[in-house]
Amino acid sequence: RLEESARLEKIPLQLDRHALRSALHSLIEQSGFSDSRFRITIPRDNPRQIYFALEFLSPIPDSVRKGGVKVASIRARRNNPVAKITAWMRQRKVVTGDLPADIYQAMLVNDMGEILEGTSSNFYAVLDGELRTAENDILKGISRRALLQSVDGLLPIRFEPVTLDNIPGLSEAFLTSSTRGVIPIVEFDGQKIGNGVPGSITRELSRRYNIWTEVHLEPI
Repeated sequence: RLEESARLEKIPLQLDRHALRSALHSLIEQSGFSDSRFRITIPRDNPRQIYFALEFLSPIPDSVRKGGVKVASIRARRNNPVAKITAWMRQRKVVTGDLPADIYQAMLVNDMGEILEGTSSNFYAVLDGELRTAENDILKGISRRALLQSVDGLLPIRFEPVTLDNIPGLSEAFLTSSTRGVIPIVEFDGQKIGNGVPGSITRELSRRYNIWTEVHLEPI
């Protein structure tokens, strides 16, 4: 995704994967963290310079995985949704600054009321027996690919966003990200999703997602 984002932003990146992996491995060992998350940044004006940011990865509380979270919609759009760029990190701090403390994540909604994605996650909903998720104007992360590959045989997928008007009819909803996995959504803009607790499809997809990640993990 780093290389693809650089291409989309017209940054002439020539990445030495072996050297990058070696440097990252060294940083993780030096940190002493039991679990960590990292970010790799390529400056536009000097793409030969690579910056690493490493921090401790706090585990997701059981209350979040078992009880679900509340989300809220915001009218916002990233300038280049298909590329992961640092400008969005600054922009999202501004657009989410006024959200209530109990809102776990903001969901980006376009002018047609379509729910596209979270500020740092992908969004999914179960509507009329189909898994719905946006296909365009979103950042397609590895967690999204893992989730979609885990759906096989469970329910049909429709690559079309649900709208704010659809919220009362949703039976389940959830988000994914690489550091969170599958997180159930039980309330959206103050409206209860389904019966207000994580649903059976969400729980099953979370189980399958965890298996997928275990199978596809690669050592650094």
